[in-house]
Amino acid sequence: MPLILFPFYKQCEGTMVLDVPSTSPLSGYLSPGDVIVSLDGIHIHNEQDWMEVAALLDKYTPQNSSHSKYPGLRAADGRKGYCVSNYMIEESKKIQLLDNQSACPNDFTAFVTVQCFDISISVNVSSEGDQLNKLENVYCLNANDIVKLKKCGDGWVTSSTNGSHCVCSKEESCLTPVQLPGLAWVEITYSRPYSLECKQLSRSSVSDTRTTDFTDPHCGGTFVFFGDVIFMAQSVSLTQYQPRWASSFGAYLPNILRKSLICIFHVSLTLALLNSLPAYFLDGESIFEVTLCFITSLSPRQREKVRH
Repeated sequence: MPLILFPFYKQCEGTMVLDVPSTSPLSGYLSPGDVIVSLDGIHIHNEQDWMEVAALLDKYTPQNSSHSKYPGLRAADGRKGYCVSNYMIEESKKIQLLDNQSACPNDFTAFVTVQCFDISISVNVSSEGDQLNKLENVYCLNANDIVKLKKCGDGWVTSSTNGSHCVCSKEESCLTPVQLPGLAWVEITYSRPYSLECKQLSRSSVSDTRTTDFTDPHCGGTFVFFGDVIFMAQSVSLTQYQPRWASSFGAYLPNILRKSLICIFHVSLTLALLNSLPAYFLDGESIFEVTLCFITSLSPRQREKVRH
């Protein structure tokens, strides 16, 4: 299929969305024709990458909580943080928390501060309690604004820094989202190369569209998924083939062709096995006779009796 479809389709340049059911947690965020570029900064080439990266992120998702005041605060140990300006932090203090002291109003997400530390110390059990004691304040921030900021902490799968993770400036603090056990915080970057608005922008732009950072909402963007990442990954239909020319039917053609070839193979295999049965008027009759000739020393009369 890759060889046959190469003149008409691009491959391994992102995973294109074919269908997003209404029951999917990504419904309303992704649409058919969108191309998923990355998960948490890890580039996605095909459906296999999508599932493998989702499984990897799920593996690093905190599975339990040990702090009573802030449910799910143990997720801060993952230190998947962002450099938030002190001005935004001060503004967030004007937002009132709900009754349980850890939940934020709608459209806001709870964040806590990650203290500067060394990895070799952070794994020490005795220092874990001290770190939790320092997480005094919960800040309610808009996740859509936070994902645009510089990342900090060593909880990112793509992080390559070592030692101390105080990468934020003096006017910023490293904040990490408060997560519930078993629920992942995942950044999904996507593009919309087939939208009319994006095509017009790409024609008027001199720069190469492959270098775009998807800052224009018509051409894509980045949003945060917060929940069961495995269920999220399985809830959408994807394909690695992107049509070189915009066509609604062309997007589904590789998937239809693949399913058709699989169906033909299964039907052919079933007919071949059925035809191989040792019964009259089937090829299995001749197969059975030849097999008797090679694996036995029976006379022609004895083989005739075995056949009947």
